[in-house]
Amino acid sequence: MILQETRHDFDVAILGNGLSGSLLATILGKQGISTVLIDGEQHPRFAVGESTIPHTSLLISLLAEKYDLPELDDLIDAKGLAKRVASTCGIKRHFGYVYHRPGQTYDPTEGLQFGTNARDENHWFRQDIDAYLHNLAIHYGAIPRQKTMVSGIEITTSGVMLQTAAGEKIRARYLVDGTGYKSIVADRFGLRENPTRLKHHSRTLFTHMVDVPPFDESNNPLPISYHAGTLHHCVCVFLHSLVDSVRAAGYHQAGRK
Repeated sequence: MILQETRHDFDVAILGNGLSGSLLATILGKQGISTVLIDGEQHPRFAVGESTIPHTSLLISLLAEKYDLPELDDLIDAKGLAKRVASTCGIKRHFGYVYHRPGQTYDPTEGLQFGTNARDENHWFRQDIDAYLHNLAIHYGAIPRQKTMVSGIEITTSGVMLQTAAGEKIRARYLVDGTGYKSIVADRFGLRENPTRLKHHSRTLFTHMVDVPPFDESNNPLPISYHAGTLHHCVCVFLHSLVDSVRAAGYHQAGRK
């Protein structure tokens, strides 16, 4: 059972307790700003977006320093990540690309690796990373409201009033919508163009697999194992190495097929 708070007045209400919503709630809580973090689901849960890049790590490092949150540095340091956040993540030492020709055996000379800058990047097991940030936000004072469906939003002269499916009213001076493509605010106030002018015909499949052996380990002429980075097969298929033999795999298909 999810126990609900009885408090209903806050400085900031955040819709969506994923990575961005929980990160913002952590920063606001550290500053002493009363924050409620609302989501219709609960942690842990599946999420995509597991391969970090230098720019991501730099931004997190800057936030950690600016707001005195050393716990955020553990998200980008491989040793701190494994020791204090989650043991389910992997290290990313390069961006790897291999080219496959139809009907032919892979040629090891048709592969490339690009370094990740001066430090290793990471492959996050997102359900654990997101849960960590959610718990960190609670540690710094944010009020969690998981399994809470928002059924109504009213903008007032003093802020915003949220109506939940259970009949509660939650008031806040400011509202942040971090619900992504399922944006509650966009639906409520008709902010989406419908039908949209931006159309595409691509699709992506994503999953986690176990017992996946390293790719072409014995014939790899490059200095680092493909297993130690993000491996792209002809761009459209990618593999991220997590803990042990667990791989995150994705397939992207573009065009009308």
